Amino acid sequence: MFGLLVKKYTELKSQAPEDATACNTILNSLETQWSNADQDIFIAAVLLNPIHKAAPFVKSAKFMSAAIYSLFSRLWTHFYGVSIPAEFFQELKHYFEESGQYKDLKLWIPALRNQAALEVSEKWFVSEYHLIIIWRQGHPVDPIECFNGLRIPGQP
Repeated sequence: MFGLLVKKYTELKSQAPEDATACNTILNSLETQWSNADQDIFIAAVLLNPIHKAAPFVKSAKFMSAAIYSLFSRLWTHFYGVSIPAEFFQELKHYFEESGQYKDLKLWIPALRNQAALEVSEKWFVSEYHLIIIWRQGHPVDPIECFNGLRIPGQP
């Protein structure tokens, strides 16, 4: 959410220079709130969203595989009070490489996006032009639904 707000107010500032002072005030407030937030948990939430994973983040050393593992290790220790299990390393590796039990997400997620586009078009009678825009911007796909593709049907 912070990133979306920063993006929108940065765009607004360049589109409406007369509002630059207000935009700068809002951007400074967002930066202050972000610096006071528990950033690790927000970052982990995005990383665990199978639609986005690390894509929204700047390509920097902070988001290399080792740093991501370190982030999850800190969070595991914080929440569970013990070191992260050794198996978690392989699980995380499979998740980001879309291998192992996550290999089928390569086809599952695009299928969910197509389904979301169909539901939008059926519900709102969206024109073909609008479907293209929705496709480019991404569809409202529930990340939990992505993980449901890893379940055995009829099992919890």
